[in-house]
Amino acid sequence: MTFNRNTLFNLIVLSCISRLSYSHDLNVVTALQSQLKSQPTVVIFGAPGSGKTEQMELALAGKPYQVFDLRNSFIKYYTDQQGITDTKKRDDVKKKEYLTLKAAERAWLLKEKDTIANDLASNGTDLIVFDEFDLWQDRNPNKDELETINALLKIAQHVSKNKKIIFIIHAAGLNSKALQQELATKFNITASNIIRTGYFTPDEELSLLKHTALNDDEQNKYMEWAQGDPSAYLEIIENLSKKEEKKYTFDELTQEAQKTVDKVYRVIKMTESDIAQNLHDIAVGQQTLESYENKDIIHRLLATGLIGMRNGKYIMPKLVKEGISK
Repeated sequence: MTFNRNTLFNLIVLSCISRLSYSHDLNVVTALQSQLKSQPTVVIFGAPGSGKTEQMELALAGKPYQVFDLRNSFIKYYTDQQGITDTKKRDDVKKKEYLTLKAAERAWLLKEKDTIANDLASNGTDLIVFDEFDLWQDRNPNKDELETINALLKIAQHVSKNKKIIFIIHAAGLNSKALQQELATKFNITASNIIRTGYFTPDEELSLLKHTALNDDEQNKYMEWAQGDPSAYLEIIENLSKKEEKKYTFDELTQEAQKTVDKVYRVIKMTESDIAQNLHDIAVGQQTLESYENKDIIHRLLATGLIGMRNGKYIMPKLVKEGISK
């Protein structure tokens, strides 16, 4: 067969389209793209390490956006006020003290809400993402935290007059009747149209592994180890969103996945010691997922992201078992 210049050009275009199509084989990405076209406000929910931000960025395909991260914004203000300039000490405040500072956060947000709203509304992008605003210590928000939610949603309402909005919420937010009611009233968001991240299907896993250096045998081995856990695929998704097709090796992928699991489990041990113990018991074989009849415990286990659902069954992937039991 002979190739002229046009034939080669067409082959290159078709090859690029084929590669890029894998980027859109993720259900969450497809749902995000669809809702962003048809709705002014979108809500994404997911467990830690489930790829909420990574899949959002992949769906946006380079479209510029501005993030308002409540926790980071407040911590910057607070540590500046306290004269804390050391990066590690600032990080310690964020990780260890933040949930004890909710009254101070409320006071700061109420004072600054008009300035924040106007700054976001006049921002040069057409999309504003609100993140880390539904983090609290107990299962339901207290008075200070409810006032904070209301203030933030009023900021979002002001911004939504001329921009699209994405809310990224966590298990605490999803379980809060107060937040659900406010989202429904102010933004017409109900439980049915919240986009939920979860464990990937085998087809989704394969679509991502096509962008790595893994051969067929390694892909099968990796999928058997990861069992759909999104934390095993975050690096691939992030690179796709940046259009940087780095060819990760098997060892590189496993190392990055283990880091994510370690980070998530470390936070759970600090914030939910009883659930951390349950996870450990399952990982080492002292308990089975089926042995937990309490729906509240099952719900909390699922909220960690270290337990997932596949084919109608609860699973703890080998990746997670290794990370917890080591």
